Amino acid sequence: MRRTVLLSAFLVLSVAFLLAPASADDLADRARKLHFSSIVVDTHDDTTQRLLVPGYDIAAKNPDGHIDIPRMHRPRSRPPGPRSD
Repeated sequence: MRRTVLLSAFLVLSVAFLLAPASADDLADRARKLHFSSIVVDTHDDTTQRLLVPGYDIAAKNPDGHIDIPRMHRPRSRPPGPRSD
């Protein structure tokens, strides 16, 4: 019973918070604070996961994958993904 009451109170407060009117300036300020207080890591190229593979060396040019140190030092390197040329 107590659990049901607590869950109901949480849901009511959550809905009230979400439906509370906010100005565009307030939303922009909250978004800016969230943006600058967040740590974001983009791992779409799987480099972070590869660091856990035994024997993987990010300092060596690897036959597969898109990112390693030699590729990063290459002049005019391009971001991972399909090429348009």
